[in-house]
Amino acid sequence: MERRRRQVTDKDGAGKKGVIQTSNTLCPVCKYKQETVEHILITCFMSKTLWWMVGAWLGVKDFPVSWRFLRRRKKVVNCIVMATLWIIWSSRNEKVFKVVQISNARRLEQVQECTLLWMSHSQNGELEPKWRI
Repeated sequence: MERRRRQVTDKDGAGKKGVIQTSNTLCPVCKYKQETVEHILITCFMSKTLWWMVGAWLGVKDFPVSWRFLRRRKKVVNCIVMATLWIIWSSRNEKVFKVVQISNARRLEQVQECTLLWMSHSQNGELEPKWRI
């Protein structure tokens, strides 16, 4: 039996599947570019700003591109990347479905909260974050 991959659905994909009816496939945040998964998570100005803020929090320029130097803390960095992606996606959904706008400062706090929560519940529990929140 073939196993289906789970995929993230943007406006265009949801429209094609008949989940929503939309003639406007522009990003709900910037209203400038067509909404794609890549745009939502990486290239939208909101996402770029949040990635920059996460990098500043970690003391890393050009995060997540240059995050590889943090190999000693690979698990923590991977958790931060996943938390950032999750917050970008969930805040996009808040904007689309609940018409709620969340500031980037609050999004950064949410990334920090998720990271701390997820790391504190890691399977081996051996990593104790030492960053300032």
